[in-house]
Amino acid sequence: MITRIKRRKGPLILALCSLFWVKVTAQQLKIEESFFLSDSLHEISGLVYWKNHLIAHNDSGDQAILYVLNLRGEITKTVQLRNATNRDWEDLALDEKTGTLFIGDIGNNGNQRKDLCIYRVSADSVIASKEVTAEKIRFRYADQQAYPPENKDLHFDAEAMIYLNDSLWIFTKCRSKPYDGLSYVYKLSLESDNQSAEVFQRLDLGGKRTNRHAVTGACKDGDKIFLLTYKGIFALKRDGGRSFAEEKYIKFKNWTQKEAIVHVENGFFLSDEKAPILGGGKLYRMRIK
Repeated sequence: MITRIKRRKGPLILALCSLFWVKVTAQQLKIEESFFLSDSLHEISGLVYWKNHLIAHNDSGDQAILYVLNLRGEITKTVQLRNATNRDWEDLALDEKTGTLFIGDIGNNGNQRKDLCIYRVSADSVIASKEVTAEKIRFRYADQQAYPPENKDLHFDAEAMIYLNDSLWIFTKCRSKPYDGLSYVYKLSLESDNQSAEVFQRLDLGGKRTNRHAVTGACKDGDKIFLLTYKGIFALKRDGGRSFAEEKYIKFKNWTQKEAIVHVENGFFLSDEKAPILGGGKLYRMRIK
C-alpha cells in the first residue's frame, strides 16, 4: 500500500507503506574543468572511476564496447565485450571492493523489451585487456504485465543504476502520459542470473509538466546516492538502512542532455551527449559551491 498525501512545495519521496517529507536545500555546481569528448562518444551514457581511469560507454547504436579514458576525457583504449550485445546500454555500476563492473542494458524507451539484462565483468580486466568476456544477469520487472503497458503506466525505462550493499539498484525514467514525475526503484540480487525485480520504492521528484527531473544517471559516495537529471542532481540517503530519503537538490545553470555521472574526491565527473541545439559533447569536473 502506498500512502499518498497532497504535495507541498518542493520534491518529495513516496515510499512503500511510508511517506517522508524532507526539506530540500538547493545548491549549485561549479565547473572546475571541461573537456571536449571524442566523436566516438557522441552518445555517452555511462561513467565510472577506477584506479585513476574513467570507463564509459555509448547507449544504443554502438557495439558492445567499453571506452577507457584519462581524466581529461581522452580515449586511451577500447575494450570489446564478448558474450554481450549493446541493445540499449544506459549506465555503469561498480563494486569497489571486488572491482566488479556492471553494465546495464536497461534502456527501454517503448516499455516493451523482454530481454533486459545486466552484464558483469572485471574492471581490472577492462583496464588491462582488449577483450573481456561478460557474464549475463537476465531480469524482468515483476509488476509489468503488458508490453507495452498503458500510457499512464510507462515506468519501465531506465537509465540509472548503482551497486550498494551487495545488490544492484535500478532507478527508472518516467515516460508516463500524462507525466507523473515518478521514478521506480528496483532491487536486484546478484545470486541469480534470471530473476524478477520487485518494486522497492517510488520516488516523486517533481516536474509534473515536463521531464526536467527524469532520472538519466546515478552514482554513489558511501551510503549517499546521487540521481542525475537534466536540470540537477538529487542527493539521497538511506533512512536507517531502509528507504531512500532526500537530503538536498543541486541545480544546474544550463539544460543539456546529461546522462552520465560519477562521484570522485568530493566532486563529480559528468558528461553530456552532443546535441544540435543544446550543445554538449563534453566531460565536466564539478564541485558543489
